[in-house]
Amino acid sequence: MDKFDQVLKRLLPSLRDVVGIDFGTSATKAVRIKADGNGAMTVVAADVLPPLPQVTEDGAPAKPIEIPRSLSAWTAALAFTSRKAVIKLVAEPKDTTYTPASAPELLGLPKDHGLRIGFERFESGEEKSVLIFGVPNEEVARLPKTMPAGKPMAGSAELAGLSALNCYDHVYGAEATEGCDLVMDFGMGVTTLGLFVHRQPLVLRQFLEGYATVQKAVERDFQTDEATARDIILSGQVDISSSLHTSLGGILRQAGIAVDFTERRTGAHLRRVFVSGGFARNPGLRAEVKAALSFEPTVVDPWKNMTVRPNAISKAASESGASFAAATAAAVARLEEK
Repeated sequence: MDKFDQVLKRLLPSLRDVVGIDFGTSATKAVRIKADGNGAMTVVAADVLPPLPQVTEDGAPAKPIEIPRSLSAWTAALAFTSRKAVIKLVAEPKDTTYTPASAPELLGLPKDHGLRIGFERFESGEEKSVLIFGVPNEEVARLPKTMPAGKPMAGSAELAGLSALNCYDHVYGAEATEGCDLVMDFGMGVTTLGLFVHRQPLVLRQFLEGYATVQKAVERDFQTDEATARDIILSGQVDISSSLHTSLGGILRQAGIAVDFTERRTGAHLRRVFVSGGFARNPGLRAEVKAALSFEPTVVDPWKNMTVRPNAISKAASESGASFAAATAAAVARLEEK
């Protein structure tokens, strides 16, 4: 390294301090993570913030989110949900190499599709596949407007559901067995499903049902209002199995079909099931998952392999039961960038 590079390295802030921010419908989850020179990571602060303020006519937030001093890292890694996102995992034939330019055709999109396209390749032995996802340009363009002036500056953005699946890989991927792992992230209005063999995705799906779907079912089945339905679900003390079955039964059937497909294709049998999202802590949901798949699900612990500073987790974060899987994985991905 020459002298100029050494000086530049001292002047530029090292990317070892990142806040991951997951913009949820009902709340914003934020976690600040620092990495040392050896890559070990420490949770410095985590909090649940209000959801983004109401949007203006052009879809932008009325004002930027307020970041507490404890969460004010050098840069921010954003995770967001889009009900208009398109996600597809495509097997790549042996003699073919797909490129980002191939993405619109593989997704069956017209030339004027108006989507920001993401593209990632996976290889395991002779198996090759590409993950393609598209998000409306206007949703991506509005993300920088969510952040305040100064630090933290938005450094990256990804879909919250995919980020939550990445959290599984960061925490549990190295422990992967010879079988396959099923991971489901239950968001407010979107559920993301992934099946992995040797850390490689074989199936990726997004469903436009989630916690909000269950809440509507509870309101209907118990003939109650929104606030009471929310209390019933959060208490975990009332049997809502019928509401869960009617609202999420389709997703769990699709999960079973995906498992059968993977077992037939690879010979790898289901060995572990993971769930994430704030709703994942509901005992009724976990019981429904177990009944459908005959496996006790593990709730993803995003900080399992990290040091958590004393008093890093705010009272609001501890009491809310919020999931920091997406926010944590977004921050980790940014910290691990070369």
